[in-house]
Amino acid sequence: MLEYGGPLYLIIGNGIAGITAAEVLHREDPTASIAILSEDIRPTYYRPALKDYLRGTLSEEKLFMHSDAFYQERQIELQQGCVVRVKPAQHRVVLDNGSEIGYQKLLLACGAHPTRLTCAGNELEGVATLYSIDDYQSILRRLEKVRHAVVYGSDPLAIDTVEALRKRKITVTHILPSSLLWPDMLDATASDLILQRERRDGVNVRLEEDIVEIKGRRGRVTGVELARSTPISCELVIVANGFEANCEWIRQSGIACGKGVRVNARMQTGAPDIYAAGDVVEIIDASTGRARILAQWYPALQQARVAALSMLGRSDVALSDTYYYASFLYGVEFAAIGVTRLARTQGVQEVLAEPKAGEYRKLLLQQGLPLGVLAIGNRKGIMDIKRAMDHRVDLSPVQDQIFSADFRLGDWLDQQGVPPLFAPARKREEKRKHGQTASLMPVPERDTRSASSPLTAWLVAQGEVADIVDTEKLYLSQKEAFVVGREPDVTLMIDRGTISRFHAEIRFANGVYLLKDLESTNGTFVNGQRLPVGAAYILKDRDVLSFGSNTRFIFRQSWKDQQAVEPVQQGKLTGGRGMRAAHFLTEASPTVQIKAVTGQLPVPELLICPHCGIANTRFARFCASCSKTLTV
Repeated sequence: MLEYGGPLYLIIGNGIAGITAAEVLHREDPTASIAILSEDIRPTYYRPALKDYLRGTLSEEKLFMHSDAFYQERQIELQQGCVVRVKPAQHRVVLDNGSEIGYQKLLLACGAHPTRLTCAGNELEGVATLYSIDDYQSILRRLEKVRHAVVYGSDPLAIDTVEALRKRKITVTHILPSSLLWPDMLDATASDLILQRERRDGVNVRLEEDIVEIKGRRGRVTGVELARSTPISCELVIVANGFEANCEWIRQSGIACGKGVRVNARMQTGAPDIYAAGDVVEIIDASTGRARILAQWYPALQQARVAALSMLGRSDVALSDTYYYASFLYGVEFAAIGVTRLARTQGVQEVLAEPKAGEYRKLLLQQGLPLGVLAIGNRKGIMDIKRAMDHRVDLSPVQDQIFSADFRLGDWLDQQGVPPLFAPARKREEKRKHGQTASLMPVPERDTRSASSPLTAWLVAQGEVADIVDTEKLYLSQKEAFVVGREPDVTLMIDRGTISRFHAEIRFANGVYLLKDLESTNGTFVNGQRLPVGAAYILKDRDVLSFGSNTRFIFRQSWKDQQAVEPVQQGKLTGGRGMRAAHFLTEASPTVQIKAVTGQLPVPELLICPHCGIANTRFARFCASCSKTLTV
């Protein structure tokens, strides 16, 4: 149990913001006492995957990000409790049972709750909202008796819910209170593109409509009365139309709140030593001045990291006001950065991509500076635009070429001397000095090599993942591990369900690059063969690496001052055992076959199997890959 005096760091809430902040605090200050107070003490679960849980493609156990041991291993105390008040002057919180707990630094990460309808019948059995895993479980228990469902809302959650129900062959009517889907983000063209997909999937879409009454019999839903059109018979009504911050008790504690808790760029509230992050926070749109609750997964992660570093006393961190969203809207890939809807006034200019079936891309410029970008059906190049946004680059000289297939904005930014979008982990200290905050999908730049290590290596993304990574070469460091996973703190973050939080790593040791699977759920593969857990593989030039499924890269390496070998042509298998890939490099690269470093090497702490070349721990007696005897 928590001591009466309380921990050094107290976190209210066990969602993604709370657990992310706890991880950062523990990593940066391993001896500090950290406690999390939450009404729900189950391990944190992956909320973006709840839509897959609803559609039946993901099991419940795979929703959870951590085991119970996660908290114990990091000395994070997780205690059940409901906080009803904060005493900022006394540095104490009050629980609903009257007990009090002290703190030195407090993080408010208590989330939000879904907006409910206020019409008659909203308490009937069969009227549901969606936010927690319990909400989804409640709906799943009812689905066997549901033939027709009504989904009310314009937000992405409504879109995901409609799609999940249709996957289960349930008849769906989608009621939107506005004329657009997600009006904060999508314009009329983008909204119509997604709504057309719904209609083709058999969804009855009703725009600018409201539910005035929910009908029922014997306490259960039987239908809805609408303001402007005919009534609908149904057995289920799901309200997915926004969220409200859980901040009323915070407001009553004297901490400034609007729609949510008000914070500065360092996630500090107006009260001393109190911070806030996640869905409980009010965000002010820099372009419109409008306050809103984001209730988005990755903004919550970013806020939590900044909040934790601020709690540690770091004054050189600040939250960027340019958020990046990437997801799928009714099966169509989607990404948006910054302002995507703004009136064509005050010099705001729209740059549109050439129309293509199923695609829509738009860039907003003001006096040549990018304000935001929206991409549906094709996200290629969007991170280069974010790079230009972050560094306030005038794009007017190339604005007519931005979306051209033969133009690479990244190369043009390189020519202008624009810094990379993401600083690599090895330059974290330099990044701190400049007050930069972490971003999504960190892509390392070329490492500085020593004269004694003339080997350069990089990964080249293949297929669909090339659009996600959106950079030609991912350079590997010889100083720090290159970690692939779904967490923001890894070197390369890939937000896919088949990627584990910490999936795999590549390290440089004794002149070679070693690939190791980090006990991932869906495995790490080299040339189609899965790596055994605990084994390390010496990478060879042109090996095809796969993390999970459909996330492929080609490993390349070269020595300085040597001529390149013949490049790999598209569709031509020229290197690597069992190599199979849909796309290969099509340009000349300074590459040679490194035969001298792919045999047996005295790598510290490793034994290289003479039969298959897999590296094992130095205590192993049998190879983890081929099971043959190892000789020391």
